[in-house]
Amino acid sequence: PIPALPETEPFKNDLFGRKQLGDSLMSLFKATQEGVVLCLDAPWGDGKTTFARMWLADLKRQGLNCIYFNAYAHDYANEPFIAFCGEILSLAEKSFAGDKVIQALKKDFKTQAKQIGAKLLGTTARIGAKALTLGVLKDSDLDAIDSLRNDIADAASSKLSSFMDKVLEDYVSSKQTLDDFRAKLSALGKAVRDKQGFPLLIVVDELDRCRPDFALSLIEQIKHLFSAQDVSFLLLANTAQIQNYVRALYGAEVDAVNYLRKFFTLTVNLPCNRSSSNQNDYWKYSRTLAEHYEIKGQYD
Repeated sequence: PIPALPETEPFKNDLFGRKQLGDSLMSLFKATQEGVVLCLDAPWGDGKTTFARMWLADLKRQGLNCIYFNAYAHDYANEPFIAFCGEILSLAEKSFAGDKVIQALKKDFKTQAKQIGAKLLGTTARIGAKALTLGVLKDSDLDAIDSLRNDIADAASSKLSSFMDKVLEDYVSSKQTLDDFRAKLSALGKAVRDKQGFPLLIVVDELDRCRPDFALSLIEQIKHLFSAQDVSFLLLANTAQIQNYVRALYGAEVDAVNYLRKFFTLTVNLPCNRSSSNQNDYWKYSRTLAEHYEIKGQYD
């Protein structure tokens, strides 16, 4: 059963004693101005989502507004960027509606986000964005130059030269646009921190249930597009599964562990008592289920 979250005491039904982790995470994010990307690692079924619900409710109780992003619910889309920006704008509108500074910065951020979004959705710009975010070019990204093959074969290189000029110009323009986007995002994050004493925090859940390409695109965009002062991320994931995504997309020989380390500031294991005693977390969970389903007497 999904544990109840009493408004005044969200961790009341904290079966595994994880409130201490929540308090530590709050202190970490509160004290760090640099953008932190923290991965909370645990196998499937260990309670990542339940912990996140309790923690976010506890932050809300203390007047701290954050974003909860269910990656699995958004992986039908091609671009995580659009969904992220939408959630940031929604937070500014709903949680800080009366703050004139944040509302003004929200408009600036939206303007820059539209420019980045338009470039990411464009064909030639997609090549520029891939290079800009240090991503790996796929065969599909080169479809845009298929029509030039005959010209190349005929040594008629003027069209190719013109095309490459456009790509390079687009790259330079994209880089400036990205710098402007990060600056607006950072300004919005600082305003949120000034207002509530806590950064603009996005909690990303169900990352390990997404399509592999969407999950890795999301992680890469967090690092290369949303890396900004006063903007932090908490990713909830089974990192063993994300490593499998890396190998599936980039080849079995890729060092998936070190690849992911480039994107995470810190990785923390979700606490779990796996000792052999009858006080470990598995026993606690079994007893809770037995009580819920009114199973009486002894059971092992």
